[in-house]
Amino acid sequence: MLLNDVKEYCLSENIKLGTLDLKRITSRRLDLYLKEEKYWSNEQLVKFWEKYAGVHQERINFFDFNKKTISAVSWDLINHLQIIPFDENGKVVKLLVSDPYKMTPITILEQLYEKRSELYFASKEEITELINLIAIDSNDKKQKDYDKVVKLLDSLIKTANNYHASDIHFKINKRNVDVSFRIDGVLKELLSIDLNSYHQLLTKIKLLASLDITISMQPQDGHFVYQKHNYKSDIRVSTIPTIDGERLVLRIFNIEREIEQLEDLGFNDEQLSDIKKSLSGGGIIFVTGPTGSGKTTTLYAFIDYLKRSNLNIMSVEDPVERRIDEITQIPLQLLDYPTILKSIMRQDPDVIMLGEIRDTETAKLAVRLAQTGHLILTTIHTPDSISVITRLENMGIPKYLIVDAIKLVISQRLLRKPCPVCHFEERDSCLNCHSEGYVGRIMVSEVIRFDNAIKNDIMKPMYKQLIFEYKKGSFLKDQALKMIQAKQITLEEVNRSGIEL
Repeated sequence: MLLNDVKEYCLSENIKLGTLDLKRITSRRLDLYLKEEKYWSNEQLVKFWEKYAGVHQERINFFDFNKKTISAVSWDLINHLQIIPFDENGKVVKLLVSDPYKMTPITILEQLYEKRSELYFASKEEITELINLIAIDSNDKKQKDYDKVVKLLDSLIKTANNYHASDIHFKINKRNVDVSFRIDGVLKELLSIDLNSYHQLLTKIKLLASLDITISMQPQDGHFVYQKHNYKSDIRVSTIPTIDGERLVLRIFNIEREIEQLEDLGFNDEQLSDIKKSLSGGGIIFVTGPTGSGKTTTLYAFIDYLKRSNLNIMSVEDPVERRIDEITQIPLQLLDYPTILKSIMRQDPDVIMLGEIRDTETAKLAVRLAQTGHLILTTIHTPDSISVITRLENMGIPKYLIVDAIKLVISQRLLRKPCPVCHFEERDSCLNCHSEGYVGRIMVSEVIRFDNAIKNDIMKPMYKQLIFEYKKGSFLKDQALKMIQAKQITLEEVNRSGIEL
């Protein structure tokens, strides 16, 4: 880790730190702190980077640049990252950097070029001057060339796929457009692009998604399939007018990704047993949780589990996120849930998956179908599993019908996992998590099966307290505390998720 490298370097160079306690320095990265506080000279800092980060000190100038290498990515990206990919050789791309420990931009370029990096040092001022020369040389500092707009789109989608980002956000303001990725549920700003480039990019995306490029004052939705090299994505496009112009969001679905197995989602043995018992016969299984908590993934896992049986399975989705063989998937476009549900009944289904129960009519139809022996898999927005009862009551469903229809309710969250390399505590300069402290996500869930005891309790005035007592230890906060103790998640992440401990 960085602390050990700094100690070893100071010892080898006979650098005196006096009474300075390196462990207590948390305001800045340790190597930069020592330079700013005059413990190290600039030459000593660069020498440290050469020894411990593998940076070459060979001087690189503009005439050493390989134009083919530089033109492989957009000028906007180079300008934002402040790193210049100036040459490549076999499986290596050579990068000119002013700070080798800023791992995220280095990793972005490694993934875009699909090569490992070799780092060369230049000062911030030198890199800025060289980036300006690149712009002048290409005569395209404002990215007016259409081909470079296409490259920008390619770079963004490829990087999003590499980072497993679910969305790309383009937030427009008076001066420029900020581009952010949603990675593991958290928005991370990647770069800013100028307004001219954004408007060209927006036009290109609208054309790909079959949207009307002449309309800018109305929301529009569409999609297009993006295929490049060895990956294929379905890109959902959403535009909305703002006071500064059109805001754009791209949602990315990996078409090639396989449906997760029920056993791999993160449910414990007791929860899995309750789920599998409920996936037979008629009734409703609800999955609840906020946007981005993996509700649709859970429903797809249920479908994958059920399709092994000889069942007529049909789904109504808005939109259809992934195609599943052997079932009938219906996109919710011109019609609504109640209209489609009434038509589905003539198709003799055994299992019906509804993307979401949003209104009273859909809720009443779902309850009616459950009572006639159909298995309904669906989602609903509530903060926890027991609140589903209140939500349905507010939709006008009598409690006795709710008790009769519901088989199981799952409330779930996706929380970021501590990095297995730095364990979150020593995340500065960690290559594995790019100094974030987290890699990937894990499910925290509560699974409440509506057995006879719970159904009897629901009919009583104080049913929530009775259920909480009966299922003590099974709720989100209980699972979160167990996972904190097992170091599967952090307290900081639980607090961010809104789970009340």
